[in-house]
Amino acid sequence: MRTEKTLLPLKGKTAVVAGMGRSGIAAARLLKREGADVRATDARTAEALIKPLQTLTDLGCETAPGGHPEHLLDGADLLVLSPGVPHTIPFCCRAGEKGVPVIGEMDLAWRFLSAPAIGVTGSNGKTTTVELIAEMLRAAGKSVFAGGNIGTPLSEFILSGQKADWAVVEISSFQLDTAHIVHPRIAVLLNITEDHLDRYPGFDAYAASKARIFRRQTPADLAVINGRDPRCRAAVQGIASRVAAFDRDPETESCGADLAGNRLILRPVVLYPEPSCPADMHPAEAEPVELDLSRSPLAGRHNRENIAAAALAALAAGGTPEGVRSAIDGYTCAPHRIQPAGEVDGVRYFNDSKGTNPDAVSRAVAAMDRPVVLIMGGRGKGNAFDGLAPVLSGRVHTLVAMGETGPEIAAVLGPAVETVVRATDMADAVAKARSHARAGDAVLLSPGCASFDLYASYAARGEDFIRLSVKKGTP
Repeated sequence: MRTEKTLLPLKGKTAVVAGMGRSGIAAARLLKREGADVRATDARTAEALIKPLQTLTDLGCETAPGGHPEHLLDGADLLVLSPGVPHTIPFCCRAGEKGVPVIGEMDLAWRFLSAPAIGVTGSNGKTTTVELIAEMLRAAGKSVFAGGNIGTPLSEFILSGQKADWAVVEISSFQLDTAHIVHPRIAVLLNITEDHLDRYPGFDAYAASKARIFRRQTPADLAVINGRDPRCRAAVQGIASRVAAFDRDPETESCGADLAGNRLILRPVVLYPEPSCPADMHPAEAEPVELDLSRSPLAGRHNRENIAAAALAALAAGGTPEGVRSAIDGYTCAPHRIQPAGEVDGVRYFNDSKGTNPDAVSRAVAAMDRPVVLIMGGRGKGNAFDGLAPVLSGRVHTLVAMGETGPEIAAVLGPAVETVVRATDMADAVAKARSHARAGDAVLLSPGCASFDLYASYAARGEDFIRLSVKKGTP
């Protein structure tokens, strides 16, 4: 039943790769392995691309930093985009006009993927869920690749020659925009909240991008969704695969998951294995599994949802209840995701630098069990902040607003808190947060914005916060 994975023969063809980051270089390597001539381009200057340019030159690729010159499309047979390159820029539109197929790096790699895949998307929680699924399957004795949008690009895994029982792949909306043959046997949609509205014409377009994860599924496949999220419910209307919802409707849905405090009751299904599975062979219902989540280090309702989604996916892929329990209890929190950063003078510091949209801020604040001093701000992504006001009210007593969006955040959310202060940079923000925090409080960095006004990445921002927070205390 494997999806047809066709692509023009690459040997002797000319492929253009847009974006010289890790994914773009991996795509260039894969194209060269298959015998293609490769031209690589990036909007960044040559000075900012010294190492990538050297790598691509050593591969024998033609390079064009500092923009996307149209002449690169002359005689091209294929355009491959890195996730960070919008498919709507004039260069991509011109490729379409010239009849040059436009695909993403993940779509290229998928054509060479032999392992069945679990794809995970959503506005928040993707990385945690991918890591949980991978650990649950490994605990059941499965060999697993975990990567995609985070960590190792799928093209790198293909190039490694490694084999896996399952590929657990994080897939962003940007990757789904250029996904034509991506077909996860198990597709997980965690949530859809406003994000990346600087790149999409509106929320509906962003939600439609997320829904593309289901478009190639068959009746033999499984969709795992957030039953409380109406956008997720809408995304699976009319799809071919079976649906399992965490926070299911028990009156109409026989499979899925029920969350009640620290109790998780799973009613899973199990997929029939490839390659013998007919396309119309529906997943079979399995025995219920009840889990106690009280020992899990993952705090907050949102992480309970991530656990439920991961468990449903892992059990469908052949995981075991014992392996699921072991992975939940032994999970180590990923960096920059409500990560404990240390304690100073009775004040606990939490690094949630990966929280780059308002919904992530809401989830992080709700996960705190103490009064909060909240640091927000960065480069805006087109999202509105006013929906955070009722979340902050009564939980956050001081808001520290920094970065390009600092003035907007202070104006919109200031009335919801006791005190609002402006900060020029992270050092200033941490110093002001510390001066307003009292013993028993939490200082939470959850920016709700991208990092690119002050930092190259959310990770660099989070690391700076940790350094500044704990330099007077102990981790």
